[in-house]
Amino acid sequence: QEGDYRLSINNWTLYRVDDSGAVQVDAELLTDNPQLVTIYGGETTNTIIRFKTINGSQEEVSFENGDLTIVVEVDDTIEEETPEPSEPQTIASCGEDTFTGDVTITDQSEWDQFTAEYGSIRWVLTLQGNDVVDATNLACMDLWDTIIEDTQVETLTFSEEGKVGNLLIQNNASLLDISFPKEEHTGSLKVFDNEQVAFINTENLRTAASSMQFIGNPTLGALEFPSLVETRLVVQDNESLNLIEMPLVEWAYSIDVSDNGELERIDLSSMENIIEDFYIYENSTLNNIDL
Repeated sequence: QEGDYRLSINNWTLYRVDDSGAVQVDAELLTDNPQLVTIYGGETTNTIIRFKTINGSQEEVSFENGDLTIVVEVDDTIEEETPEPSEPQTIASCGEDTFTGDVTITDQSEWDQFTAEYGSIRWVLTLQGNDVVDATNLACMDLWDTIIEDTQVETLTFSEEGKVGNLLIQNNASLLDISFPKEEHTGSLKVFDNEQVAFINTENLRTAASSMQFIGNPTLGALEFPSLVETRLVVQDNESLNLIEMPLVEWAYSIDVSDNGELERIDLSSMENIIEDFYIYENSTLNNIDL
């Protein structure tokens, strides 16, 4: 009978028929379901139902039924996914010579040339300014005193084998993460006013010879020292900090934790002795101190 119809296919399964019988094929329906079909008196109406195999099997099914011809098309082309290009990994590479004296570097090419020749510096290294964007080679440098300030460096990773002395890391607007792979830190560690630093990896750190200070880092979310056994710690004015975790620390020279607006928990569950000062104040959301 002529008129407008809606052709709908429900609970369908596509099969491949060969000498062994019917074998189910994974496929998807590409045409609209349901689709509008109009039948005119005295005429044959054609419509198409199109499938695409998922596993690449080559199938084609067609059939006719009275005045409505239904053609089933199966697209069996395999679309190859183009892998997204991976960013090249930069590997630290340093020279073998030792530089004696203070040096201030304000340009990336100058830093690259310096580390191509030297792998150790005795006295103070300063990386400074917006033109310093990559400090990868710190990971192979033997350092005494280091200042990293006002750069555009995004990641800092320090040496796992060499000496890492006093560190001052401040006002690096693009800095996102800092990593200390060593078990022993032989100097002080000061991380001040880095707008975007969110993660500081100190997973392996067991001892720090001098103070560790984390002040004014607004996006720093947690300070976790799972291996640390002793400390002298200052944590102040880190707006997003919610956790300080030092579960193995048994004694400390001093601890000062203050003005961290979102701090909720401090874990000092192994603490036995604090030699000097112990200050925890003006942390408005702090509700759990494990001692």
